[in-house]
Amino acid sequence: MLLLNLSIHYASCEFVQRFSVAENEPAGTVLGRLSTNTSTDWTFATINQARFVFFYPPESDVERALAVDDKTGEISTRKPLDREHRSSYVFLAIPVEGSEGIRILVDVIDKNDNPPKFAQPAYVELDVSEYAKIGSELPLPAAVDADLPPYDVQKYQIVSGNVNNAFRLSTRKINNILYVNLKVNMPLDREQRERYILKVSASDGGQPPLSDVLTVNVTIVDVNDNAPQFDKPRYDFHVNDAHAITFGSPIAAVHAKDLDAGVNGEIEYSLAPSAVNDHRLFSINPKTGLISWASTEQMQARHYELLVIARDGGQQPMEANCLVMISTSSSSVGKVWMRTVFLSSDGSASVLENTTLGTLIFRVSVSNAQKANLRCVMSIETDDRNDIFQIQTGDDIHYVTLQKELDREQKQSINVTLRAQKCSPGNFSIKEKIEITILDVNDNSPQFTRPVYEVEVSEKALPGTSVFQVQAHDADSGENGRVHYSLIYDDTSDQHTSKWFKIDSHTGLITTSDLVDCEVSYNPKLTVLAEDYGQPKLNNTAVVSVTILDVNDNPPLFDKQLYNISIREDAKLGYCFTQH
Repeated sequence: MLLLNLSIHYASCEFVQRFSVAENEPAGTVLGRLSTNTSTDWTFATINQARFVFFYPPESDVERALAVDDKTGEISTRKPLDREHRSSYVFLAIPVEGSEGIRILVDVIDKNDNPPKFAQPAYVELDVSEYAKIGSELPLPAAVDADLPPYDVQKYQIVSGNVNNAFRLSTRKINNILYVNLKVNMPLDREQRERYILKVSASDGGQPPLSDVLTVNVTIVDVNDNAPQFDKPRYDFHVNDAHAITFGSPIAAVHAKDLDAGVNGEIEYSLAPSAVNDHRLFSINPKTGLISWASTEQMQARHYELLVIARDGGQQPMEANCLVMISTSSSSVGKVWMRTVFLSSDGSASVLENTTLGTLIFRVSVSNAQKANLRCVMSIETDDRNDIFQIQTGDDIHYVTLQKELDREQKQSINVTLRAQKCSPGNFSIKEKIEITILDVNDNSPQFTRPVYEVEVSEKALPGTSVFQVQAHDADSGENGRVHYSLIYDDTSDQHTSKWFKIDSHTGLITTSDLVDCEVSYNPKLTVLAEDYGQPKLNNTAVVSVTILDVNDNPPLFDKQLYNISIREDAKLGYCFTQH
């Protein structure tokens, strides 16, 4: 019967006492004492004389978590409490000597003892089309924090790998969970960069905040946005002895490239039908671009014109074409050939772009099996008819000199047609096409896209964080156009800059090599040197102005611990006696 009455009291009890204790406090932490009276005039003596009987809900864990003195009513902890395990405790206290039953509520106050956590493994792979519009969003896994606000997840940020700020983050809160999306911030180009490895941190609202890091591997997916490109729009080939050509003989070869990846960049060659039906006499290897004689008939001494098509393998194929001109020669006086001797260092058909006007470039003669050199009227012309070369004719040897200045950066090669007419004996004509390569000299220095770059980096950036990628272009070719990057310093440079930053000598990517400190230097300026590999080397410089974004990592400091101040006894109210 006694238990029944007590359960009725518990149900009808209106006197509630509430206590609180922070989680993780040590065992023995006192929460307070119970009052035996609902009025406010009870005394400590009254409490001290009280006797209590306690009733705990089944499986409530109260007795293992809390200790209650049945004489004094003092409540204390038996062990450190964990709010994430149990956030509150409820039990009933009945004073032995009359008075109402007391319903005791103990709230466990949250502390920031749990960091945000991404699902393991904290790694995600994303594919993003290079045609993705700016503002396109891709969901990322949300981090979870077992603590209550404000100690739950408060923000996400990209801490490294975001080259040229290609991406940014957007967040939204639903049912107390902060979700995050990766957002396209800049136009993407797989041909420029096909992969980004981003580090995304989730931070809670503690001081200092706790955090976790998610690795996001972003692959830029290729779309068929590049058509094939031939090395040149027109190819000229000459067959010296048409009678020697038989079925399957290789005649010429063309080459095209496509910047796209996979099937989008795979090229297939074909011959387009032409009005003169020359395409029926030739075949082309669809994979290599090798053109061969495909007729069982004898090749004639005349000109052939072919149109070659290069088509890629995209779902919506893109194509390009080039013109192939094939000339042949034959003679009734026997096999005839035109012989050219170039005066370049290696004997190749080439000329340096800084060659002095009037310099002898090559000599030419016409020969057959009966006579070493034939007498001919010789002429020369270039594909753009600009009279770059001049020919000095002789009886049987002719000399070609440079007539106009060359610039390899404007034109990399010159197609020359040599015509020999009224050759004797036999009064025949012959022509030959030669491609003369213009050789580069180191006459261009690297050029940055701008003289000054302004970038930002957080004071919290870890060593290895990407800051910015500079780019310099050198119009020269080969070693003359290959660029080496470095950071240079002088006596006026910030002494901290040399240890805070480093640059990749090949790519121009600037990263942090140490922790940066806004309070030491908030705006270091880096001088980047771009130098080519020519002889002599040419260079140029640009300035990268780095703004270090401050974080709250320094407490206020007094300039001394003790201030001695004298005040007159008649000082008026509001009198200022010190200032700091």
